[in-house]
Amino acid sequence: MSGLTALPNGDVWGIGDPGWLEHESRGTWTQVSSGTTDDLRAIAMRTSTDGWAVGGYDHTPIANGPGVVEAAAFRPLTPLPSPSDPYTDCRIVHDVAGQWIPVFCPVTDVLNSVAVLPGGEAWAVGSVGTILHEVGGAWMQTKSPTRHNLNSIVMVSPDDGWAVGDWGTLLHYTQGSWRLLPQQTTDFLDQVAMVSPDEGWIVGDRGTLFHYIQGSWQMIHWSDELTLFSVSLLPADATGGWIVGADYGPQPRVWHKQGASWRQYQPLP
Repeated sequence: MSGLTALPNGDVWGIGDPGWLEHESRGTWTQVSSGTTDDLRAIAMRTSTDGWAVGGYDHTPIANGPGVVEAAAFRPLTPLPSPSDPYTDCRIVHDVAGQWIPVFCPVTDVLNSVAVLPGGEAWAVGSVGTILHEVGGAWMQTKSPTRHNLNSIVMVSPDDGWAVGDWGTLLHYTQGSWRLLPQQTTDFLDQVAMVSPDEGWIVGDRGTLFHYIQGSWQMIHWSDELTLFSVSLLPADATGGWIVGADYGPQPRVWHKQGASWRQYQPLP
């Protein structure tokens, strides 16, 4: 399983390779046709019958080292193959009233993360700095300030969002455009999550942890021997959160946030 999302009503969706999709409702998991056999990397649901899953086949090597200064130009949209073409690397599928249907992707780059807003729009990010915006069911490419791979996106509101990626890439969406923030690390950043517009967390390689508080991101370093994969936070009116990672040993590591501090759990059996 490469992605998971849960809804307030208790429904859970999980995705993976190749085109694997399962739905959990009331304790029972059911495999669902995703409409594709391509790898699915991320899923986000607006309701139980309206959501998006993204992925594709990634054959793009990691490019641009930490010393490269980003000044990427926007690549105009060009006619591309249909979603059924096996050589199209990008894949987007849409849940419409319980049926997952492939939709047109305006780029060939694989997508790594997707975020949906309650008001009816979605965003996705992927390799070589790809940023896509969905309105009314149609996806369009958006100008990106980076060519580094983007691994995670979160939208706080239609006018406020964050994205993170390789080589410490950190983007902020405000006033209708994405802006590249000054680099604080060369470590790969894997996921960003926001508690509220005023607080959030980023996790990444080599124990890299960022905390957004009082209008700025503060870096916290845990250990070079850790890789932090994922962070999940409860809403601002609750307390708590979870981080999942690993070290050089065989067991995963889990941390639970209670109040202002993170407490490590014992290795899972």
